[in-house]
Amino acid sequence: MVSEQGSANSTPEITPPPSPTITPHSSANISSAMDTNFAAHTHLKDMTIVSFPTTLKLTSTTYLGWKTQVEALLQDYQNCIQQDRLLFGALIGSLSPQMVSLVTNDPCSHDAWKILANTCAPPSHGHIKQLQYRLKQITKTPNQTITEYMQSIKVVVDELEILGKNLDQENIIDIIIKGLDQSAYKSIVDVVYARDYPISFNELHEKLIN
Repeated sequence: MVSEQGSANSTPEITPPPSPTITPHSSANISSAMDTNFAAHTHLKDMTIVSFPTTLKLTSTTYLGWKTQVEALLQDYQNCIQQDRLLFGALIGSLSPQMVSLVTNDPCSHDAWKILANTCAPPSHGHIKQLQYRLKQITKTPNQTITEYMQSIKVVVDELEILGKNLDQENIIDIIIKGLDQSAYKSIVDVVYARDYPISFNELHEKLIN
């Protein structure tokens, strides 16, 4: 005869399927095998270790299902990206038009901040010389549009101006023309140099793209 207690014990327990777990760790608790890697990143005070259950594995045919599974864990990441874009927008709003051109292509507020710090810090003689040399070496490549080419020159000119090294309009126009294919743009170059007064940056841009 089986006792009631024995019957109760024989009932199989149902274990729920595993779910993704997020366990907070400090860098001090990471295993010794990872200590060396994290030692180089002292700014990582706290980490989040995400452990996936053994469910859908990524293969060449399961991407959509795998993507849905992973995206469920990325809410905090998306919030972080949103916050960074808001901060980047506020940073842009505090800059003069000349400074905005220096950071418009940066992916995050941290990179933009670094560029602003490096640009606006007391300039070294060597840094100014590097910018001046870079400006002289700029030429239009076959795959580059006129707008892209002239913008690349304007970025360096703006950097030099911020550092107190202003170039007059004629010098800038000479640099632009020097970097062009002289045979392809000969007619425009001749017109520019035949004028009684210097052409402006924007006017030259219009002539070159038309």
